[in-house]
Amino acid sequence: MSLSEAAFVIGVPTRVVNTIVDEREIELLPSRRPAGSAERRERSVGARAVAYLALRCRYQEMLSPNGRRALYEALRPFPDTWQTLLAPPAEHISLGAGLLVTLEPTWRQFRERLTALESASAWVERDPHINGGDPVVRGTRVSVAVLADLVKQGALEAELLDDFPSLTRESVRAALQFAALHPRRGRPPGTQGRRRVTDGE
Repeated sequence: MSLSEAAFVIGVPTRVVNTIVDEREIELLPSRRPAGSAERRERSVGARAVAYLALRCRYQEMLSPNGRRALYEALRPFPDTWQTLLAPPAEHISLGAGLLVTLEPTWRQFRERLTALESASAWVERDPHINGGDPVVRGTRVSVAVLADLVKQGALEAELLDDFPSLTRESVRAALQFAALHPRRGRPPGTQGRRRVTDGE
């Protein structure tokens, strides 16, 4: 899971997750580049790190540096699989000094946010033969980055649906959510000066 995806699942700005990662509080997974894409490699984290980030942010006012280390160690026995984020392996964890952390509220948010994340990703595909491998709305040639850029320039959802007849309200919203979670550097081609790109182009 990329750091922006982790931030979405946790419910905090991406910069918060980046700061914690830069302070080396957690271990990153080996960097990866999306298949068929020339984009730079993304920093990513596993399920256990996501659980740590979520609890660390939720209880940050109560956690000293020693408390954060205790939290990290308490989560170490948890399986580092995505199933871990669907159901907590324990009801609570103890961090010492009388601090008992109940897990279910955080895991309830995980389930809700992971469902939304999966829904957004399901509407997007990367194919090296379409748009140079950059993300497009599944089953179309409509660039996710172009949609996001048009919205930034002021385009309304209704306008996008008019300009791209192959899209639906659900696919547009999913594509924009995906774009927010996977920001692209620079301006995508074909959007200068609010130029509208339609399905036929």
